[in-house]
Amino acid sequence: MTQTITDDVTDFLTDLARQEVGEQTIRAYRSDLAHVARWFEGSTGEPFRAAAVTPTDVRDYRAHLVSVERRQPATVNRRLAALRRFSLWAKAAGRCTDVVTDGIKGVPSSPRSPKSLEKREVDRLVRMAERSGKKRDLALLQLLRHTGLPWASSAPCGWTTSTRASAKAPSRSGAARGPSTGPSP
Repeated sequence: MTQTITDDVTDFLTDLARQEVGEQTIRAYRSDLAHVARWFEGSTGEPFRAAAVTPTDVRDYRAHLVSVERRQPATVNRRLAALRRFSLWAKAAGRCTDVVTDGIKGVPSSPRSPKSLEKREVDRLVRMAERSGKKRDLALLQLLRHTGLPWASSAPCGWTTSTRASAKAPSRSGAARGPSTGPSP
């Protein structure tokens, strides 16, 4: 890295420390901005300075992260967020005239798929319910197992199992009787 990079980034990080930003956040910004600086110098042949970066550079950097480095959306968006905050600081500090990240969106992330239990884990849970002798628990597990419904789908029924001690359904006749472990008569 060049001295100019060190000055811009160091001043930015010092200002963040003055604002009492968390140490881990400052470390992440330092790492992300160092990555941007390496890419910028390799891509343009110019030293990384806040005044030298253009919106086209930011779009090219985003495309590089996605296409060449094949980074996950969370990584791309975190690095763009660091560059966005740096750009805002640079404009406020008079190091550049424009916020180069304005109008540049992050990468959309796909929703995570729900994690399911392995067959062996499901079988173990069913065996535990069978051993407990609680027919209601076994029926609930079998329902969930054979329909593919997640646990949250059973919550409106007011059912709980002994394996979920923290989840107690309220009594249907009021709180005076205390928590219930099953449907009220």
